[in-house]
Amino acid sequence: MSKVALFLRAINLGSHNKLNMEELKTCLENAGLGAATTYLQSGNIVLDTDKDISKIAVLVNEAIKQDFGKDIMVFTRSSLQLNKIIKSNPFKIHESDPSRLFVVFVKPKFDAKLLHTLTDNLPIGEKLEYLNDAIYFYTPHGAGQSKLAPKLSGPKIGGSARNWNTVTKVAQMLGPK
Repeated sequence: MSKVALFLRAINLGSHNKLNMEELKTCLENAGLGAATTYLQSGNIVLDTDKDISKIAVLVNEAIKQDFGKDIMVFTRSSLQLNKIIKSNPFKIHESDPSRLFVVFVKPKFDAKLLHTLTDNLPIGEKLEYLNDAIYFYTPHGAGQSKLAPKLSGPKIGGSARNWNTVTKVAQMLGPK
């Protein structure tokens, strides 16, 4: 058994893709994916599973489609992968401002050239870098004030953003590094 972090895209944002976390947890466990623990109400899950990590995203997506009729993009990260993302943070100076520092999880083989179209006119103070199948993003005025933040989680990029607090909490839930 190993623990795997799941980050579901666009869950419980306003009226969009409403999913009860207890029902989601039950769905995953009933699908034979292992014991699930959720964090917050936005699709952060730690699975204790014996399934191959490379297949989990598809299995979770299928279980959610079957039980809830929703097609949800799922990003998986092992403890090793998530801790590498944390250790590689190019904006360490901003870790003390964790609600304005984000990680956008993207699929492997993400075309980083897409970011160039977004960063040509990067707003003053905002920073963006792509490493380890993740986009690191810092916005000094908060995501709600950023013109770039919605684009990073939009359909063109197809990622799922989490603030630094959430990333580090989920890493803790995965256990020792």
